[in-house]
Amino acid sequence: MVKVKICGITRPEDAEFAVRMGADYVGVILYPKSPRFVLPEDRKEILRASEGAVKVAVFVNPTLEEVFSAFEEGFDLVQLHGEEEPGFAYKCGIERVIKAFRVGKKPPDIEEVWKEAHGVLLDTYSEKAYGGTGKVFNWELAKAVARKGFRLFLSGGLKTENVKEAVLKVRPYAVDVSSGVELELGVKDKIKVESFIKEAKSL
Repeated sequence: MVKVKICGITRPEDAEFAVRMGADYVGVILYPKSPRFVLPEDRKEILRASEGAVKVAVFVNPTLEEVFSAFEEGFDLVQLHGEEEPGFAYKCGIERVIKAFRVGKKPPDIEEVWKEAHGVLLDTYSEKAYGGTGKVFNWELAKAVARKGFRLFLSGGLKTENVKEAVLKVRPYAVDVSSGVELELGVKDKIKVESFIKEAKSL
């Protein structure tokens, strides 16, 4: 059964509900330029509410100090959404890394070394943002990555209405959603969260 990652969590109650509904991963944004960025003092309650799920700190080009600080806070994994190299991931502990790649019109060039990571995440390319675009990319490109043996987290424009099709077509290890289950920016919609998880796990 496919795993589900609910990302862009900004409130403890959203984390608690997502886990109760069956979310396997909870993602919290630690990138200050993101509209879903969560301040350090607000993360403790979210982490506490996320017990039972794998807790992921989402970064863009962080320092090693920032990564280790996230682990000390209680995050299980880090998601690297910038231009981080494998060498940096090894210093973090590559098995605790999800490396994100943004996909445009061509298949992403992913080095074999990333098979050692916890996973690789594919999201839609945008010049304006590192993820969170709410737009779908060509799933055939993701399918090619999954076939090569990478542990694939599929992201980019997923929602209740298309997640089942995405799982059937791509066969990812996990699906990742943020804006597709929001009521407003940073606030999750309980109905959408519940229906998304049910649809994803119905196969």
